[in-house]
Amino acid sequence: MPFPRRSRPHRARAVLAVPAAVLLVLTAPATASAGDETPAPTAPPSSAPAEEAATGGGDAGDPTGATTPSSAAPAPTEAPGAADPAPTADPAPTADPAPAADPAPAADPTPTAGVTEAGGPAGTPTVPSAPGTTVVGELVVAWPEHEDPDEAREHAHEGPLTWVETPAGASVRLPVDDLAGFVGEEATAAAETGPALPAGATVEVVLGREVTDEPAREDGLAPARDVLAAEVVQEAEPAPQEPVLPAATVTNEVTVAMVVPAGGQQDAMTLDRVVAAVDGPVADFWAEQSSGAIRLGVTAQHTWREADAGCSTPSALWAEVAAAVGFTEGPGKHLLLYVSSTPATQSSCAYGLATVGSSPASGGRLYVRGTGTSVLAHEFGHNFGLGHSSALQCDAAVESGRCELQGYRDLWDVMGVSWDELGSLNAAQAARLGLLPAEAQQSLAVPSSPVALTLAPLAGGTGTRAVRLTDEKGVAYWLEHRAPTGRDAWLATAANRYGLDSGVQLRRAAGQPDTSVLLDGTPSAYAGWTGDTRVALPVGRAVDVSGGDLRITVEGVSAAGARVRITRGVPPTVPATAISTAYDRSGGPDGPLGYPTSAESCGLAGDGCRRTFERGAIFWSPRTGARLVHGAIHDEWKRRGAHRSAVGYPVTDTLCGLVADGCYQGFQKGWFFTSRDTAPAVVLGGIRERWQALRSENGVLGYPTGDERCGLAGGGCWQSFTGGALVWSPATGARVVRAGILPRWTSSRTAAAGYPVSDTMCGLPDRGCYQVFQGGSLYASAGSAASVVRGGIREHWQRTGSEYGPLGYPAGDERCGLRGGGCRQQFTGGAVVWSPVLGARALRGGVLTHWDATGGLAGVGHPLTDTTCGLRDGGCYQLFERGSIYDSARTPPAVVRGAVRARWEAARLENGPLGYPTGDERCGLRGGGCLQDFSGGTVAWSPAAGAHSVTGEIRSSWLAAGGQDGSLAYPVGQPFRSGDDVVVQHFQGGTLTWSLGEGLVRRT
Repeated sequence: MPFPRRSRPHRARAVLAVPAAVLLVLTAPATASAGDETPAPTAPPSSAPAEEAATGGGDAGDPTGATTPSSAAPAPTEAPGAADPAPTADPAPTADPAPAADPAPAADPTPTAGVTEAGGPAGTPTVPSAPGTTVVGELVVAWPEHEDPDEAREHAHEGPLTWVETPAGASVRLPVDDLAGFVGEEATAAAETGPALPAGATVEVVLGREVTDEPAREDGLAPARDVLAAEVVQEAEPAPQEPVLPAATVTNEVTVAMVVPAGGQQDAMTLDRVVAAVDGPVADFWAEQSSGAIRLGVTAQHTWREADAGCSTPSALWAEVAAAVGFTEGPGKHLLLYVSSTPATQSSCAYGLATVGSSPASGGRLYVRGTGTSVLAHEFGHNFGLGHSSALQCDAAVESGRCELQGYRDLWDVMGVSWDELGSLNAAQAARLGLLPAEAQQSLAVPSSPVALTLAPLAGGTGTRAVRLTDEKGVAYWLEHRAPTGRDAWLATAANRYGLDSGVQLRRAAGQPDTSVLLDGTPSAYAGWTGDTRVALPVGRAVDVSGGDLRITVEGVSAAGARVRITRGVPPTVPATAISTAYDRSGGPDGPLGYPTSAESCGLAGDGCRRTFERGAIFWSPRTGARLVHGAIHDEWKRRGAHRSAVGYPVTDTLCGLVADGCYQGFQKGWFFTSRDTAPAVVLGGIRERWQALRSENGVLGYPTGDERCGLAGGGCWQSFTGGALVWSPATGARVVRAGILPRWTSSRTAAAGYPVSDTMCGLPDRGCYQVFQGGSLYASAGSAASVVRGGIREHWQRTGSEYGPLGYPAGDERCGLRGGGCRQQFTGGAVVWSPVLGARALRGGVLTHWDATGGLAGVGHPLTDTTCGLRDGGCYQLFERGSIYDSARTPPAVVRGAVRARWEAARLENGPLGYPTGDERCGLRGGGCLQDFSGGTVAWSPAAGAHSVTGEIRSSWLAAGGQDGSLAYPVGQPFRSGDDVVVQHFQGGTLTWSLGEGLVRRT
């Protein structure tokens, strides 16, 4: 019977009714409603082919399409936008022309992000972001879940996820493959205990750069960090087999808290309903399956509270609530959060999520967004130390040939696709928790002679209910008899709506994430996998497993039990394949890959096949043939999803021997490059073509230091290299941007510069460089940071000699929005001020300083000329809208304006008897007058008397008489000679006569 399919309006995560498990931030389904009692799917998952995670592969994406990258880019995420309008006068600023475009690069799906790892609410401890930082803390292991079973299968390779939580409460997520290379063990099918990584151990990790991986992009987690080095500094303390608790009736104490995460709203769920679900059917299930060894009970309950933390950092959310309610971690203690489901689409909140323990006594943290028994029971299973119950389907075979692991496909088990009917915990999972009594199980190695036995129903509670078979490699298999009795009675009722069969079932024990793998005893051909829900071993027909180590024959099934005969099997004949031929050609075990670590598996996207080895893998597809992938390129490609990633299948082998111990490899949609100093990165499209024209890694740019980043305004992309960057847009093509220019261009302050239309040019004075962009030019030197110069300001600066002239290099970007729509830009030797009406003028030295001090545009207004020097006594001057500023080596800069300046100009300015001004004019005096002092006298002005200069002894006598405030008041005329030795000047209140011969001044 084909599995019914559900509509999928959006990408939802966390297996529906297979609770979302372990320490992962996911998004609840859009259709979820607050307080769903049983958030189970209306059907089990589709059996569309999945990846065989048990053989070590991890893949995502569909390698279809041509080998030439497209130019499609994701939504804009960063970097320069369209250029701001440039000034348009004297002369109007203009944009530089753009050359013809280079070929378009394909968009990389990995956006950048500048976010810290901890990323919690205000006050949450964070991990320093600098590469080389060392952190020490507890290792937490986690697995991603997805609400839609098809997506769960497709993303099975993404787990487990790993965090390090420091004693201070900060957390940093690490790529599992990176970490496993230092502190993990290779997870194999024979691993029956623990995850490949030592969960709960104290580890010391040296952090590398930030990694925005698939969990961060799609599931809302904070970005991960590369691992440069790691070691276990203290093994995890084993959890006690029995919790040390004072209450005899409860072994596992549950603290329940209702939480509204950051950005959420309280839904309709009540505390009573959550508590009742835990104390009722969930506690009943685990008590029954453990024969009373696990007794869950709510011992503390806390109603709704709003949290500052969100689901993107679950450790911060748990820590915040734990502190608020007084929860302390310990053996047998669980913190259960009910997280509001409103709004249903809130970012990064999983349907369920739990930390992984090592035994039922470990305790742990978990949260849910529903109260269905299947969800809660599954999450507590992770706390107890269980992984998932999945299934292996092979093409018309039980365990060989073309095989794929179907995540969660064990429909009989709570740790698989659990639904309305929770069957008995399967034997492999029960044994892992130590819940299968010795009298209920029998252990057998590969027998030298036939062994016959009778299996009692697993749910029956008496007799031999499970057999553990161990092959010659140490892999453990479990036989159990599923009969419609006890908890499995629903198999014989209408509740069995999927037609699941009774009979003898065979499971393989494994390590995390799939601690139980169900084998199909009656396998279909590949085309029939989707509708195949029957897995019981056939009656009367021998089934060989483990490469022929074991042969199992079910001789009969009755209500009393199942009669089973176990002998040694017959190894299958393995024909040569394209993968085995490529492996032999590479040197076999003595080649770059080492020994095989898995059988060959097929059914990958694009009809591909693969086989994993000690140091890499061989992938084959009809379009690309068999290609070797190994070393750092293999590890990074696998981390991104291997053949299902954005680059698809390899089209060449991994090739090394480049400069700086570099390697490269071609893939369908891009090329990986790496070296001893750079991590693997993809180069593709127009950026790759320009990089190759510059001699690739042997040229000025060197190796790529990251993937291209797209989504820029106008559909652009850019990629960093050890010697700079390449920036591409459809309008301008790919251009080289070198160090010094690049950081300023990528900042938001220079976004208005647009895309480069030339490469970076260097060799200017003071080790300077410049580059022309759509909206201006960027200049930088040893003594000045890179700044944008554009439009009218740039043209005027160029007329003064650019960086060779008196203004030197720009010392910052222009600032606009000034009075009259003006702009200003500072240079190392002065400034340029521009307005739409008056154009651009340069200001320098003391003139510029005094212009700023007297209010700039609000003071004397826009400049009408540049600062002009070469006057008497080293003087400089500049004309402005409302006055002039003069400066000299002997006098400070001062503003001269209006009638005072006219009188001074009539006296031949600085070359006349008055000389330079020694200060600004002083107004608001008697009668509304003003005075300004000069080195050779004073100019006094009033509305009634006009402007006149007062000099020499007459000035001294006038000042002695009180100046304009005295009885003489203001001068009413200029001084004049009366005879050869007499100077006369008239004032409002009298006349002063200066006898040159006598040296006396008389008043008349």
